[in-house]
Amino acid sequence: MRILCTNDDGIHAPGLKIVEEIARALSDDVWIVAPELDQSGVSHSLSLNDPLRLREVGPRHFAVRGTPTDCVIMGARHILGETMPDLVLSGVNKGRNVAEDVVYSGTIAGALEGTILGLPSFALSQEFSIETRNAPRWPRQPVFLDRFRAARADRCAGGGHRSRSSGRALCFGDPAAARPHRR
Repeated sequence: MRILCTNDDGIHAPGLKIVEEIARALSDDVWIVAPELDQSGVSHSLSLNDPLRLREVGPRHFAVRGTPTDCVIMGARHILGETMPDLVLSGVNKGRNVAEDVVYSGTIAGALEGTILGLPSFALSQEFSIETRNAPRWPRQPVFLDRFRAARADRCAGGGHRSRSSGRALCFGDPAAARPHRR
């Protein structure tokens, strides 16, 4: 299984390392394409007037000077070549994405763009408190992995978007029902 990982907190964010661990527990074919800089709160925006800059920061690790949406498009359509990813994981966001936060979240936008491209996509977020704001207690991979597998097993049956609040995983749409859309 080919997995594309992104986030909105940037290529060096600790949550991206966690989502990479989750992806590597599922597959050896893992690609990281994330914003070069923190893009929190950019929502589902695209870079239209500024050129996108792509920088390889390691094997299968790329930084894009752009938004999470740009990263998913760049990863799925250009970096991975002819073979599209089988799955998009976006996160793990530093901070929860609930209520109106989902409208502004670049993490959610990464998963949403994957779904628009016809790919099963999940967004993962980590809640923190005032006491843990500067040092969130990142759950280790098996906790998220169990929740991810449960959410994936559901495959978001019935279409639309569904929140699995216990796992902080969001899946948008039913990939089988989604029609691929080219951007």
